[in-house]
Amino acid sequence: MSNFKINNINNSLTVNHQNSSKNFKSGDSNHGKYTDRELYEVASFVPNKKLSNVAQNAVKTFLIAVPAIDIAVSAFTKKGALASKVKNAAVNSAFWATAFASAAAVFKTKKAVNKNSQLLDDFNKKHRVTSTFIDFAVVFAAFKGAINGINKIGSIVKENLPEKTQIISNKVVKPLKTFLNNSLVNNKLVQPLENYFQKNPVVSKAIKTTARLTVPTVMLATILRFAVELNKRNENVENNFYILKAINQNYIRQTDEDKLV
Repeated sequence: MSNFKINNINNSLTVNHQNSSKNFKSGDSNHGKYTDRELYEVASFVPNKKLSNVAQNAVKTFLIAVPAIDIAVSAFTKKGALASKVKNAAVNSAFWATAFASAAAVFKTKKAVNKNSQLLDDFNKKHRVTSTFIDFAVVFAAFKGAINGINKIGSIVKENLPEKTQIISNKVVKPLKTFLNNSLVNNKLVQPLENYFQKNPVVSKAIKTTARLTVPTVMLATILRFAVELNKRNENVENNFYILKAINQNYIRQTDEDKLV
């Protein structure tokens, strides 16, 4: 149903109840008897927009905030100098990039398949929960396959091109490691912090444990926020629907009374 039609129905049904007999005449072409489906769509319009905004924020959190926090935590909790922390963050970044690439490939393939298969498209629409679990399973399988493939390619490159990998290590990796470990950030921030953690293992463990809990906490909070908003949305839709249905039935009854006069 178009937004114009929804707004038209909404305007029709929100006329003051006391003036309904004056405004809702059987000969008025702008008003009519609305089906439950039309009323439900009108009742859902505003709550769905609010839920959509929450869903968009949740997606942004999962796509941007969660990976960024996880990468930062992986660097912070890694023992050692700046170079080892940067390396750990880089590995974790590659992990997230592979995960997103796998998900994008799966959903793009699914979209193409559904476009050419009415049976699968109908199944996804009728069984959304089951379909979602299947999607997660396929994405996880694709991700694991991608990780295994990357590791295998790395092993093949090391075995077959040892001289090239050694050149890269000597010309790029080692100089970068030296640069990072001799940097001002490492000497003034990272190393003093590592020394403090070594002298205070209890504090170190508490801080790093808290840091590791940041990602699951953010994810759980995001999911709960969406769940609460979904529940509110369902309640608002139900309330709106029954109010609109009552107004519509009142209009129908008054229209029938006008016909008898």
